[in-house]
Amino acid sequence: TLQNELSGEMNLWRLTDHVHHNSIAIAPEFGALLHEWEIETPEGSINVIDQYADRETALRELGLSYKSARLSPFVCRIPEGTYSWQEHTYHISNRFMDGSSIHGLLYNKNFKVADQYVNDHMATLRLRYHFNKEDEGYPFEYACEVIYTLLPDRKLRIETTIENLDDQAIPVADGWHPYFNIASGDRKQAKLKIPAKTRALVEGVQTAMDAYDLATACQQVKEYLDALNNWWIRRSRERFWGETGPADRQDAYDTLYTCLTTLCRVVAPLL
Repeated sequence: TLQNELSGEMNLWRLTDHVHHNSIAIAPEFGALLHEWEIETPEGSINVIDQYADRETALRELGLSYKSARLSPFVCRIPEGTYSWQEHTYHISNRFMDGSSIHGLLYNKNFKVADQYVNDHMATLRLRYHFNKEDEGYPFEYACEVIYTLLPDRKLRIETTIENLDDQAIPVADGWHPYFNIASGDRKQAKLKIPAKTRALVEGVQTAMDAYDLATACQQVKEYLDALNNWWIRRSRERFWGETGPADRQDAYDTLYTCLTTLCRVVAPLL
């Protein structure tokens, strides 16, 4: 099912899979924010997203923590909000407390519901924001669409489409800043299983190459690099720094070595 509701004074759209007791809640007014992903487990129902308590908290803290925020048209940090593009220098006016510009310009924009669809197997919500030169440091026009699709077996698919509406090429990047809840135990003991993704990369690229499908092979590599860099390496920083002990640090080094050497072998035929 798909329904509009009010919770903690936040306007939410909820997609629910009643068969597998799985649901998500989206907050369009906060940059199409993924506010909740509730999954049924043997220990009970848990929300795996570290959410804001209510609308007032989101208004106060979103620009500080960027929890689960949509990052567009740039990600990470631009020192002093200054960048160059096609021999022009631009100065973004929206700044973080340290003077830099961080995590884009759409995280607090009110996305509009562009489409919704429900059948017996899935529920889909499409959200859209039209950015029209709203910051003097980013005088470009484009649209950002985010599609959330709740699928059977507790699966969530998130797709982003960027449409250039300007009369010139524009600098643009898109990302996500996920914050997750750990149901129980020590956060440092939670690990993202990269070796399984590495195996999937090998098999996926091999299948694509056997079919002479270079585009799919390259896409497999791109998705793997995104998982490795933006998920596993970022979330393993404490392990690399030795804060979890020398043995765990060595495990992290060994895993990264395996990932990188395997990646080099996989991409060699594509270079």
